[in-house]
Amino acid sequence: DEVLDIATALLSDASVVKHGYDLKQELLAWTARSTEISELGFDCMLAAYLCISTRTRVPSLPVLAHDLCGLTEQPEESVLGSGRARRSAAAVPVEEAAQYYGNWVAMVAPVRAALQVQLAEGTLQALFDNLEMPLVPILAVMERVGIRIDCDELAQLSGELQRRIAELEGIVAETAGYTFNPGSTQQLATFLYDNLGLAAGRRTKTGRSTDADSLESLRGEHAVVDVILEWRQLTKLKSTYVDALPLLCAADGRVHTSFNQAVASTGRLSSADPNLQNVPVRTAWGQRIRHAFVADPGQQLVSADYSQIELRVLAHVSGEPDLIAAFERGEDIHRRTAAEVYDVAAESVTPDQRRIAKVVNFGVVYGLSDFGLARDTGMDQDAARTFIEKYFESFPAITRYLERTRMHAREWGWVETFMGRRRHLPDIRAANRQLRGAAERMAVNMPIQGAAADIMKLAMIRCDTALREADVRSRLLLQVHDELVLECPEDEIEHAVTLVRDAMGGAAELVVPLVVDVKIGQNWQEMTPLRETSSAGAT
Repeated sequence: DEVLDIATALLSDASVVKHGYDLKQELLAWTARSTEISELGFDCMLAAYLCISTRTRVPSLPVLAHDLCGLTEQPEESVLGSGRARRSAAAVPVEEAAQYYGNWVAMVAPVRAALQVQLAEGTLQALFDNLEMPLVPILAVMERVGIRIDCDELAQLSGELQRRIAELEGIVAETAGYTFNPGSTQQLATFLYDNLGLAAGRRTKTGRSTDADSLESLRGEHAVVDVILEWRQLTKLKSTYVDALPLLCAADGRVHTSFNQAVASTGRLSSADPNLQNVPVRTAWGQRIRHAFVADPGQQLVSADYSQIELRVLAHVSGEPDLIAAFERGEDIHRRTAAEVYDVAAESVTPDQRRIAKVVNFGVVYGLSDFGLARDTGMDQDAARTFIEKYFESFPAITRYLERTRMHAREWGWVETFMGRRRHLPDIRAANRQLRGAAERMAVNMPIQGAAADIMKLAMIRCDTALREADVRSRLLLQVHDELVLECPEDEIEHAVTLVRDAMGGAAELVVPLVVDVKIGQNWQEMTPLRETSSAGAT
Protein backbone atom coordinates (compact mmCIF):
# COMPACT_ATOMS: atom_id res chain seq x y z
CA ASP A 1 0.00 0.00 0.00
CA GLU A 2 2.84 2.39 0.82
CA VAL A 3 4.47 1.79 -2.56
CA LEU A 4 1.14 2.23 -4.37
CA ASP A 5 0.54 5.49 -2.51
CA ILE A 6 3.91 6.81 -3.71
CA ALA A 7 3.25 5.68 -7.30
CA THR A 8 -0.29 7.10 -7.26
CA ALA A 9 0.94 10.51 -6.10
CA LEU A 10 3.58 10.55 -8.82
CA LEU A 11 1.24 9.43 -11.61
CA SER A 12 -1.46 11.93 -10.72
CA ASP A 13 1.01 14.83 -10.44
CA ALA A 14 0.39 17.05 -13.47
CA SER A 15 3.84 18.64 -13.10
CA VAL A 16 5.48 15.31 -13.96
CA VAL A 17 5.24 14.28 -17.62
CA LYS A 18 4.89 10.52 -18.24
CA HIS A 19 6.66 8.78 -21.12
CA GLY A 20 6.46 5.09 -21.93
CA TYR A 21 5.51 2.33 -24.33
CA ASP A 22 1.79 1.64 -24.97
CA LEU A 23 0.51 4.26 -22.56
CA LYS A 24 -3.14 3.26 -23.11
CA GLN A 25 -2.48 0.00 -21.31
CA GLU A 26 -1.00 1.97 -18.41
CA LEU A 27 -4.08 4.20 -18.26
CA LEU A 28 -6.38 1.17 -18.15
CA ALA A 29 -4.31 -0.70 -15.57
CA TRP A 30 -3.96 2.22 -13.18
CA THR A 31 -7.56 3.36 -13.61
CA ALA A 32 -8.59 -0.12 -12.46
CA ARG A 33 -6.78 0.81 -9.21
CA SER A 34 -8.66 4.15 -9.13
CA THR A 35 -5.50 6.05 -10.08
CA GLU A 36 -5.74 8.70 -12.76
CA ILE A 37 -2.61 9.34 -14.82
CA SER A 38 -2.24 12.99 -15.77
CA GLU A 39 0.02 14.65 -18.35
CA LEU A 40 0.96 11.98 -20.87
CA GLY A 41 4.13 12.78 -22.78
CA PHE A 42 5.64 10.43 -25.36
CA ASP A 43 4.43 6.96 -26.36
CA CYS A 44 7.30 5.05 -27.99
CA MET A 45 4.91 2.50 -29.48
CA LEU A 46 2.90 5.14 -31.38
CA ALA A 47 6.03 6.96 -32.52
CA ALA A 48 7.48 3.69 -33.85
CA TYR A 49 4.14 2.96 -35.58
CA LEU A 50 4.48 6.21 -37.52
CA CYS A 51 8.21 6.03 -38.19
CA ILE A 52 8.74 2.33 -38.93
CA SER A 53 6.10 1.52 -41.52
CA THR A 54 8.03 -1.27 -43.24
CA ARG A 55 7.20 -3.83 -40.54
CA THR A 56 3.92 -5.73 -40.27
CA ARG A 57 3.78 -5.00 -36.54
CA VAL A 58 5.35 -2.45 -34.23
CA PRO A 59 8.52 -3.80 -32.57
CA SER A 60 8.52 -4.33 -28.81
CA LEU A 61 10.41 -1.92 -26.56
CA PRO A 62 13.49 -4.21 -26.24
CA VAL A 63 13.61 -4.68 -30.03
CA LEU A 64 13.39 -0.91 -30.54
CA ALA A 65 16.14 -0.41 -27.97
CA HIS A 66 18.33 -2.90 -29.79
CA ASP A 67 17.65 -1.63 -33.31
CA LEU A 68 17.72 2.10 -32.57
CA CYS A 69 20.18 2.33 -29.68
CA GLY A 70 22.24 -0.86 -29.64
CA LEU A 71 20.93 -1.86 -26.21
CA THR A 72 20.40 -5.53 -25.40
CA GLU A 73 18.05 -7.08 -22.86
CA GLN A 74 17.24 -10.72 -22.16
CA PRO A 75 13.76 -11.85 -23.27
CA GLU A 76 11.00 -11.83 -20.68
CA GLU A 77 11.11 -15.64 -20.52
CA SER A 78 14.47 -15.34 -18.74
CA VAL A 79 12.56 -14.01 -15.72
CA LEU A 80 9.12 -15.55 -16.09
CA GLY A 81 10.11 -18.88 -17.60
CA SER A 82 8.21 -20.59 -20.41
CA GLY A 83 5.71 -23.38 -21.00
CA ARG A 84 4.33 -25.09 -17.92
CA ALA A 85 7.08 -23.58 -15.79
CA ARG A 86 6.03 -20.01 -16.68
CA ARG A 87 5.13 -17.91 -13.64
CA SER A 88 3.26 -14.66 -13.31
CA ALA A 89 5.10 -11.39 -12.78
CA ALA A 90 3.59 -11.24 -9.29
CA ALA A 91 5.44 -14.48 -8.40
CA VAL A 92 8.85 -13.00 -9.24
CA PRO A 93 10.77 -11.81 -6.15
CA VAL A 94 10.64 -8.03 -5.87
CA GLU A 95 14.38 -7.49 -6.18
CA GLU A 96 14.60 -9.68 -9.29
CA ALA A 97 11.58 -8.02 -10.89
CA ALA A 98 12.90 -4.54 -10.04
CA GLN A 99 16.23 -5.27 -11.71
CA TYR A 100 14.73 -6.75 -14.87
CA TYR A 101 11.79 -4.39 -15.44
CA GLY A 102 13.85 -1.45 -14.26
CA ASN A 103 16.04 -2.12 -17.30
CA TRP A 104 12.92 -1.95 -19.48
CA VAL A 105 12.00 1.41 -18.00
CA ALA A 106 15.53 2.64 -18.66
CA MET A 107 15.09 1.86 -22.35
CA VAL A 108 12.33 4.44 -22.75
CA ALA A 109 14.56 7.52 -22.65
CA PRO A 110 17.06 6.51 -25.37
CA VAL A 111 14.33 5.00 -27.60
CA ARG A 112 12.27 8.15 -27.21
CA ALA A 113 15.28 10.32 -28.17
CA ALA A 114 15.96 8.24 -31.31
CA LEU A 115 12.31 8.29 -32.39
CA GLN A 116 11.99 12.03 -31.78
CA VAL A 117 14.76 12.58 -34.34
CA GLN A 118 12.87 10.47 -36.90
CA LEU A 119 9.56 12.23 -36.22
CA ALA A 120 11.17 15.63 -36.70
CA GLU A 121 12.81 14.69 -40.02
CA GLY A 122 9.58 14.38 -42.01
CA THR A 123 5.89 15.21 -41.78
CA LEU A 124 5.12 12.87 -38.89
CA GLN A 125 5.58 15.16 -35.89
CA ALA A 126 2.23 16.91 -36.39
CA LEU A 127 0.43 13.56 -36.75
CA PHE A 128 2.02 12.33 -33.54
CA ASP A 129 1.33 15.50 -31.54
CA ASN A 130 -2.11 16.43 -32.86
CA LEU A 131 -3.67 13.10 -33.68
CA GLU A 132 -2.12 9.93 -32.23
CA MET A 133 -1.20 11.12 -28.72
CA PRO A 134 -4.48 12.99 -27.99
CA LEU A 135 -6.38 9.85 -29.00
CA VAL A 136 -4.77 7.68 -26.31
CA PRO A 137 -6.90 8.76 -23.31
CA ILE A 138 -10.05 8.87 -25.48
CA LEU A 139 -9.63 5.24 -26.52
CA ALA A 140 -8.87 4.22 -22.93
CA VAL A 141 -12.16 5.74 -21.74
CA MET A 142 -14.11 4.12 -24.62
CA GLU A 143 -12.67 0.71 -23.70
CA ARG A 144 -13.49 1.25 -20.05
CA VAL A 145 -17.09 2.31 -20.79
CA GLY A 146 -17.90 -0.53 -23.22
CA ILE A 147 -21.32 -1.14 -24.78
CA ARG A 148 -24.30 -3.00 -23.29
CA ILE A 149 -25.47 -6.25 -24.85
CA ASP A 150 -28.73 -8.17 -24.36
CA CYS A 151 -27.51 -11.66 -23.40
CA ASP A 152 -31.06 -13.10 -23.35
CA GLU A 153 -31.59 -12.07 -26.96
CA LEU A 154 -28.28 -13.64 -27.98
CA ALA A 155 -29.20 -16.88 -26.17
CA GLN A 156 -32.44 -17.08 -28.15
CA LEU A 157 -30.57 -16.33 -31.37
CA SER A 158 -28.04 -19.06 -30.58
CA GLY A 159 -30.82 -21.65 -30.42
CA GLU A 160 -32.27 -20.49 -33.75
CA LEU A 161 -28.87 -20.61 -35.39
CA GLN A 162 -28.17 -24.09 -34.06
CA ARG A 163 -31.44 -25.39 -35.54
CA ARG A 164 -30.63 -23.88 -38.94
CA ILE A 165 -27.06 -25.25 -38.83
CA ALA A 166 -28.44 -28.72 -38.08
CA GLU A 167 -30.81 -28.39 -41.06
CA LEU A 168 -27.91 -27.50 -43.35
CA GLU A 169 -25.82 -30.41 -42.05
CA GLY A 170 -28.75 -32.71 -42.79
CA ILE A 171 -28.94 -31.46 -46.38
CA VAL A 172 -25.19 -32.00 -46.86
CA ALA A 173 -25.37 -35.52 -45.37
CA GLU A 174 -28.36 -36.41 -47.56
CA THR A 175 -26.55 -35.18 -50.67
CA ALA A 176 -23.39 -37.09 -49.77
CA GLY A 177 -25.16 -40.27 -48.68
CA TYR A 178 -23.11 -40.30 -45.50
CA THR A 179 -22.37 -38.01 -42.54
CA PHE A 180 -19.16 -36.01 -42.42
CA ASN A 181 -17.86 -32.80 -40.86
CA PRO A 182 -18.24 -29.86 -43.29
CA GLY A 183 -15.65 -28.03 -41.21
CA SER A 184 -12.94 -30.55 -42.09
CA THR A 185 -10.96 -29.36 -45.12
CA GLN A 186 -9.96 -32.87 -46.18
CA GLN A 187 -13.41 -34.41 -45.74
CA LEU A 188 -15.03 -31.52 -47.60
CA ALA A 189 -12.47 -31.74 -50.43
CA THR A 190 -13.14 -35.48 -50.79
CA PHE A 191 -16.90 -34.86 -50.96
CA LEU A 192 -16.72 -31.95 -53.45
CA TYR A 193 -13.92 -33.06 -55.74
CA ASP A 194 -14.05 -36.86 -55.56
CA ASN A 195 -17.67 -37.74 -54.81
CA LEU A 196 -19.35 -34.91 -56.75
CA GLY A 197 -16.60 -34.54 -59.35
CA LEU A 198 -16.45 -30.75 -59.16
CA ALA A 199 -13.39 -29.07 -60.64
CA ALA A 200 -10.74 -28.54 -57.97
CA GLY A 201 -9.15 -25.11 -57.90
CA ARG A 202 -5.76 -24.25 -56.48
CA ARG A 203 -3.82 -26.69 -54.33
CA THR A 204 -2.34 -26.00 -50.91
CA LYS A 205 0.42 -27.77 -49.00
CA THR A 206 -2.20 -30.00 -47.36
CA GLY A 207 -4.28 -30.75 -50.47
CA ARG A 208 -7.01 -29.21 -52.60
CA SER A 209 -8.26 -25.85 -51.41
CA THR A 210 -11.76 -25.42 -49.97
CA ASP A 211 -11.30 -21.79 -48.95
CA ALA A 212 -13.95 -19.12 -49.54
CA ASP A 213 -12.65 -18.12 -52.98
CA SER A 214 -12.55 -21.74 -54.13
CA LEU A 215 -16.13 -22.37 -53.02
CA GLU A 216 -17.34 -19.09 -54.51
CA SER A 217 -15.93 -20.18 -57.89
CA LEU A 218 -18.05 -23.37 -57.63
CA ARG A 219 -21.36 -21.54 -57.16
CA GLY A 220 -23.82 -22.76 -59.76
CA GLU A 221 -21.95 -26.04 -60.27
CA HIS A 222 -23.99 -27.82 -57.59
CA ALA A 223 -26.73 -26.64 -55.18
CA VAL A 224 -24.88 -28.07 -52.17
CA VAL A 225 -22.13 -25.45 -52.56
CA ASP A 226 -24.55 -22.72 -51.46
CA VAL A 227 -25.56 -24.89 -48.50
CA ILE A 228 -21.93 -25.31 -47.41
CA LEU A 229 -21.23 -21.59 -47.76
CA GLU A 230 -24.28 -20.78 -45.60
CA TRP A 231 -23.19 -23.40 -43.05
CA ARG A 232 -19.77 -21.77 -42.82
CA GLN A 233 -21.23 -18.31 -42.43
CA LEU A 234 -23.65 -19.35 -39.66
CA THR A 235 -21.18 -21.46 -37.67
CA LYS A 236 -18.72 -18.58 -37.74
CA LEU A 237 -21.36 -16.06 -36.62
CA LYS A 238 -22.46 -18.36 -33.82
CA SER A 239 -18.99 -19.06 -32.45
CA THR A 240 -17.49 -15.61 -33.01
CA TYR A 241 -20.36 -13.45 -31.79
CA VAL A 242 -23.59 -15.10 -30.64
CA ASP A 243 -21.98 -17.55 -28.20
CA ALA A 244 -18.78 -15.57 -27.48
CA LEU A 245 -20.21 -12.15 -26.61
CA PRO A 246 -22.08 -13.26 -23.45
CA LEU A 247 -18.88 -14.95 -22.23
CA LEU A 248 -17.02 -11.65 -22.74
CA CYS A 249 -19.71 -9.63 -21.01
CA ALA A 250 -18.38 -8.03 -17.83
CA ALA A 251 -20.22 -7.70 -14.52
CA ASP A 252 -21.57 -4.33 -15.70
CA GLY A 253 -23.49 -6.05 -18.52
CA ARG A 254 -21.23 -4.56 -21.18
CA VAL A 255 -18.54 -5.84 -23.53
CA HIS A 256 -15.27 -3.96 -23.55
CA THR A 257 -13.37 -4.21 -26.82
CA SER A 258 -9.72 -3.20 -27.20
CA PHE A 259 -8.97 -0.59 -29.86
CA ASN A 260 -5.63 -1.16 -31.55
CA GLN A 261 -4.08 2.15 -32.52
CA ALA A 262 -0.81 0.80 -33.91
CA VAL A 263 -1.70 -2.19 -36.09
CA ALA A 264 -3.31 -1.29 -39.42
CA SER A 265 -0.84 -0.10 -42.07
CA THR A 266 -3.33 2.51 -43.32
CA GLY A 267 -3.68 4.21 -39.93
CA ARG A 268 -7.15 2.84 -39.23
CA LEU A 269 -8.10 1.69 -35.76
CA SER A 270 -8.82 -2.00 -35.36
CA SER A 271 -10.83 -3.76 -32.68
CA ALA A 272 -10.15 -7.00 -30.80
CA ASP A 273 -11.39 -9.16 -27.92
CA PRO A 274 -14.08 -8.94 -29.24
CA ASN A 275 -13.72 -7.47 -32.73
CA LEU A 276 -16.75 -5.19 -32.94
CA GLN A 277 -15.77 -3.74 -36.31
CA ASN A 278 -16.67 -6.94 -38.16
CA VAL A 279 -20.19 -7.48 -36.83
CA PRO A 280 -22.05 -8.17 -40.11
CA VAL A 281 -24.56 -5.59 -41.26
CA ARG A 282 -25.75 -6.88 -44.63
CA THR A 283 -27.20 -10.27 -43.66
CA ALA A 284 -30.39 -10.92 -41.67
CA TRP A 285 -28.50 -12.94 -39.07
CA GLY A 286 -25.87 -10.22 -38.71
CA GLN A 287 -28.60 -7.65 -38.19
CA ARG A 288 -30.05 -9.79 -35.43
CA ILE A 289 -26.65 -9.70 -33.70
CA ARG A 290 -26.46 -5.90 -33.98
CA HIS A 291 -29.98 -5.78 -32.50
CA ALA A 292 -28.52 -7.19 -29.26
CA PHE A 293 -26.24 -4.14 -28.80
CA VAL A 294 -28.45 -1.83 -26.75
CA ALA A 295 -28.46 1.48 -24.87
CA ASP A 296 -28.88 1.79 -21.13
CA PRO A 297 -32.43 2.55 -19.91
CA GLY A 298 -33.29 6.22 -20.46
CA GLN A 299 -30.62 6.53 -23.14
CA GLN A 300 -30.33 6.06 -26.90
CA LEU A 301 -27.54 4.92 -29.19
CA VAL A 302 -26.47 7.55 -31.72
CA SER A 303 -24.68 6.51 -34.91
CA ALA A 304 -22.78 9.23 -36.79
CA ASP A 305 -21.43 7.95 -40.12
CA TYR A 306 -19.35 9.74 -42.74
CA SER A 307 -21.10 9.51 -46.11
CA GLN A 308 -18.80 8.04 -48.80
CA ILE A 309 -15.70 9.52 -47.19
CA GLU A 310 -13.19 7.61 -49.33
CA LEU A 311 -14.81 8.86 -52.54
CA ARG A 312 -14.77 12.39 -51.14
CA VAL A 313 -11.07 12.01 -50.37
CA LEU A 314 -10.55 10.71 -53.91
CA ALA A 315 -12.29 13.82 -55.29
CA HIS A 316 -10.05 15.99 -53.10
CA VAL A 317 -6.70 14.42 -54.03
CA SER A 318 -7.47 13.84 -57.72
CA GLY A 319 -9.22 17.15 -58.40
CA GLU A 320 -11.66 15.31 -60.72
CA PRO A 321 -14.11 18.12 -61.69
CA ASP A 322 -17.10 15.87 -62.43
CA LEU A 323 -16.76 14.08 -59.11
CA ILE A 324 -16.34 17.36 -57.23
CA ALA A 325 -19.37 18.90 -58.96
CA ALA A 326 -21.51 15.86 -58.17
CA PHE A 327 -20.63 16.01 -54.47
CA GLU A 328 -21.17 19.78 -54.31
CA ARG A 329 -24.65 19.35 -55.81
CA GLY A 330 -25.43 16.51 -53.41
CA GLU A 331 -26.06 14.07 -56.27
CA ASP A 332 -26.25 10.30 -55.99
CA ILE A 333 -22.61 9.66 -56.87
CA HIS A 334 -23.16 6.12 -58.12
CA ARG A 335 -26.02 7.20 -60.38
CA ARG A 336 -23.84 10.05 -61.64
CA THR A 337 -20.98 7.64 -62.41
CA ALA A 338 -23.31 5.26 -64.25
CA ALA A 339 -24.70 8.15 -66.30
CA GLU A 340 -21.16 9.20 -67.30
CA VAL A 341 -19.98 5.73 -68.24
CA TYR A 342 -23.15 4.57 -69.99
CA ASP A 343 -23.62 8.02 -71.58
CA VAL A 344 -27.24 8.35 -70.51
CA ALA A 345 -29.22 10.90 -68.52
CA ALA A 346 -29.04 10.42 -64.75
CA GLU A 347 -32.77 9.80 -64.52
CA SER A 348 -32.45 7.01 -67.11
CA VAL A 349 -29.89 5.00 -65.13
CA THR A 350 -31.24 1.56 -64.24
CA PRO A 351 -30.78 -0.03 -60.79
CA ASP A 352 -28.42 -2.59 -62.31
CA GLN A 353 -26.30 0.12 -63.96
CA ARG A 354 -26.09 1.98 -60.64
CA ARG A 355 -25.10 -1.24 -58.83
CA ILE A 356 -22.21 -1.84 -61.22
CA ALA A 357 -21.08 1.79 -60.96
CA LYS A 358 -21.09 1.52 -57.17
CA VAL A 359 -18.79 -1.52 -57.27
CA VAL A 360 -16.38 0.34 -59.54
CA ASN A 361 -16.52 3.58 -57.51
CA PHE A 362 -15.47 1.80 -54.34
CA GLY A 363 -13.15 -0.65 -56.10
CA VAL A 364 -11.13 1.71 -58.27
CA VAL A 365 -8.76 2.72 -55.46
CA TYR A 366 -8.24 -0.95 -54.60
CA GLY A 367 -6.99 -1.74 -58.09
CA LEU A 368 -10.24 -3.42 -59.14
CA SER A 369 -9.63 -5.67 -62.15
CA ASP A 370 -12.00 -6.79 -64.89
CA PHE A 371 -11.97 -10.25 -63.29
CA GLY A 372 -12.89 -8.77 -59.89
CA LEU A 373 -15.69 -6.64 -61.35
CA ALA A 374 -17.08 -9.62 -63.24
CA ARG A 375 -16.99 -11.74 -60.08
CA ASP A 376 -18.66 -9.06 -57.93
CA THR A 377 -21.40 -8.08 -60.38
CA GLY A 378 -22.10 -11.14 -62.51
CA MET A 379 -20.98 -9.37 -65.71
CA ASP A 380 -18.90 -11.27 -68.22
CA GLN A 381 -15.21 -10.35 -68.13
CA ASP A 382 -15.15 -8.59 -71.52
CA ALA A 383 -18.04 -6.32 -70.48
CA ALA A 384 -16.30 -5.64 -67.16
CA ARG A 385 -13.08 -4.68 -68.98
CA THR A 386 -15.01 -2.31 -71.24
CA PHE A 387 -16.78 -0.71 -68.28
CA ILE A 388 -13.51 -0.04 -66.43
CA GLU A 389 -11.95 1.46 -69.58
CA LYS A 390 -14.95 3.76 -70.02
CA TYR A 391 -14.77 4.72 -66.35
CA PHE A 392 -11.21 5.97 -66.69
CA GLU A 393 -12.06 7.74 -69.95
CA SER A 394 -14.94 9.50 -68.18
CA PHE A 395 -12.83 10.58 -65.19
CA PRO A 396 -9.38 11.46 -66.62
CA ALA A 397 -8.20 13.32 -63.52
CA ILE A 398 -8.67 10.14 -61.46
CA THR A 399 -6.69 8.22 -64.07
CA ARG A 400 -3.84 10.74 -63.88
CA TYR A 401 -3.88 10.73 -60.08
CA LEU A 402 -3.64 6.94 -59.85
CA GLU A 403 -0.79 6.78 -62.37
CA ARG A 404 1.01 9.66 -60.65
CA THR A 405 0.73 7.82 -57.33
CA ARG A 406 2.12 4.59 -58.80
CA MET A 407 5.04 6.47 -60.34
CA HIS A 408 5.83 8.18 -57.04
CA ALA A 409 5.76 4.84 -55.24
CA ARG A 410 8.10 3.25 -57.81
CA GLU A 411 10.53 6.17 -57.59
CA TRP A 412 10.58 6.76 -53.83
CA GLY A 413 9.37 3.45 -52.40
CA TRP A 414 6.60 5.01 -50.31
CA VAL A 415 3.29 6.87 -50.47
CA GLU A 416 1.60 9.15 -47.98
CA THR A 417 -1.75 10.72 -47.11
CA PHE A 418 -2.30 14.43 -47.58
CA MET A 419 -1.83 14.74 -43.80
CA GLY A 420 1.62 13.14 -44.02
CA ARG A 421 1.03 9.55 -42.85
CA ARG A 422 3.50 7.45 -44.79
CA ARG A 423 3.65 3.81 -45.86
CA HIS A 424 6.78 2.19 -47.29
CA LEU A 425 6.30 -0.40 -50.05
CA PRO A 426 9.37 -2.68 -50.26
CA ASP A 427 7.83 -4.80 -53.05
CA ILE A 428 6.99 -1.92 -55.39
CA ARG A 429 9.99 -2.75 -57.63
CA ALA A 430 9.93 -6.51 -57.06
CA ALA A 431 10.76 -8.77 -60.00
CA ASN A 432 7.82 -11.00 -59.07
CA ARG A 433 4.79 -9.64 -60.93
CA GLN A 434 2.29 -10.69 -58.25
CA LEU A 435 4.25 -9.03 -55.44
CA ARG A 436 4.72 -5.90 -57.53
CA GLY A 437 1.03 -5.78 -58.46
CA ALA A 438 -0.03 -6.11 -54.82
CA ALA A 439 2.33 -3.27 -53.86
CA GLU A 440 0.90 -1.06 -56.62
CA ARG A 441 -2.62 -1.69 -55.35
CA MET A 442 -1.47 -0.73 -51.84
CA ALA A 443 0.16 2.38 -53.30
CA VAL A 444 -3.09 3.74 -54.75
CA ASN A 445 -5.25 2.59 -51.85
CA MET A 446 -3.25 3.76 -48.85
CA PRO A 447 -3.37 7.55 -49.49
CA ILE A 448 -7.17 7.31 -49.77
CA GLN A 449 -7.97 4.91 -46.95
CA GLY A 450 -5.22 6.41 -44.78
CA ALA A 451 -6.60 9.93 -45.23
CA ALA A 452 -10.07 8.69 -44.29
CA ALA A 453 -8.52 7.15 -41.16
CA ASP A 454 -6.73 10.41 -40.30
CA ILE A 455 -9.99 12.34 -40.67
CA MET A 456 -11.85 9.88 -38.45
CA LYS A 457 -9.21 10.13 -35.71
CA LEU A 458 -9.41 13.91 -35.80
CA ALA A 459 -13.20 13.64 -35.68
CA MET A 460 -12.99 11.51 -32.53
CA ILE A 461 -10.72 14.05 -30.84
CA ARG A 462 -13.01 16.92 -31.84
CA CYS A 463 -16.13 15.03 -30.67
CA ASP A 464 -14.57 14.18 -27.32
CA THR A 465 -13.47 17.79 -26.79
CA ALA A 466 -16.91 19.15 -27.75
CA LEU A 467 -18.75 16.75 -25.41
CA ARG A 468 -16.43 17.51 -22.48
CA GLU A 469 -16.56 21.27 -22.99
CA ALA A 470 -20.37 21.14 -23.16
CA ASP A 471 -20.34 19.15 -19.88
CA VAL A 472 -22.87 16.62 -21.16
CA ARG A 473 -23.29 12.99 -20.11
CA SER A 474 -23.22 11.67 -23.68
CA ARG A 475 -20.18 9.53 -24.38
CA LEU A 476 -18.34 7.82 -27.22
CA LEU A 477 -18.63 4.03 -27.23
CA LEU A 478 -17.34 2.65 -30.55
CA GLN A 479 -15.49 3.56 -33.72
CA VAL A 480 -16.36 1.25 -36.61
CA HIS A 481 -14.82 2.11 -39.99
CA ASP A 482 -16.43 5.46 -40.90
CA GLU A 483 -18.91 5.44 -38.01
CA LEU A 484 -18.91 6.66 -34.43
CA VAL A 485 -21.40 5.18 -31.95
CA LEU A 486 -22.36 7.18 -28.87
CA GLU A 487 -24.70 6.64 -25.92
CA CYS A 488 -26.77 9.70 -25.08
CA PRO A 489 -29.37 10.46 -22.41
CA GLU A 490 -32.70 11.10 -24.12
CA ASP A 491 -32.83 14.70 -22.92
CA GLU A 492 -29.42 15.43 -24.50
CA ILE A 493 -29.84 13.88 -27.93
CA GLU A 494 -30.54 17.04 -29.91
CA HIS A 495 -27.65 18.91 -28.31
CA ALA A 496 -25.24 15.98 -28.63
CA VAL A 497 -26.14 15.38 -32.28
CA THR A 498 -25.44 19.04 -33.08
CA LEU A 499 -22.04 18.83 -31.34
CA VAL A 500 -21.12 15.61 -33.15
CA ARG A 501 -22.22 16.85 -36.58
CA ASP A 502 -20.17 20.02 -36.19
CA ALA A 503 -17.12 18.16 -34.86
CA MET A 504 -17.10 15.52 -37.58
CA GLY A 505 -18.05 17.87 -40.40
CA GLY A 506 -15.18 20.21 -39.53
CA ALA A 507 -12.49 17.54 -39.08
CA ALA A 508 -10.88 18.30 -42.45
CA GLU A 509 -10.99 20.97 -45.16
CA LEU A 510 -11.71 19.12 -48.39
CA VAL A 511 -12.69 20.54 -51.77
CA VAL A 512 -16.03 18.77 -51.25
CA PRO A 513 -18.23 18.86 -48.14
CA LEU A 514 -17.90 16.21 -45.44
CA VAL A 515 -21.43 14.86 -44.91
CA VAL A 516 -22.39 13.10 -41.67
CA ASP A 517 -25.41 10.77 -41.57
CA VAL A 518 -26.90 10.46 -38.08
CA LYS A 519 -29.29 7.79 -36.77
CA ILE A 520 -30.66 7.08 -33.28
CA GLY A 521 -32.24 4.04 -31.69
CA GLN A 522 -32.53 1.84 -28.64
CA ASN A 523 -30.33 -0.75 -30.33
CA TRP A 524 -27.59 -0.71 -32.96
CA GLN A 525 -29.78 -2.21 -35.69
CA GLU A 526 -33.14 -0.44 -35.46
CA MET A 527 -32.11 3.18 -35.83
CA THR A 528 -34.02 6.15 -37.22
CA PRO A 529 -32.20 8.59 -39.53
CA LEU A 530 -32.10 12.21 -38.38
CA ARG A 531 -32.00 14.80 -41.14
CA GLU A 532 -29.94 17.93 -40.67
CA THR A 533 -31.88 21.15 -40.32
CA SER A 534 -30.89 24.73 -40.97
CA SER A 535 -31.63 25.72 -37.39
CA ALA A 536 -30.56 23.72 -34.37
CA GLY A 537 -29.09 20.45 -35.47
CA ALA A 538 -31.50 17.66 -36.27
CA THR A 539 -35.13 16.65 -36.24
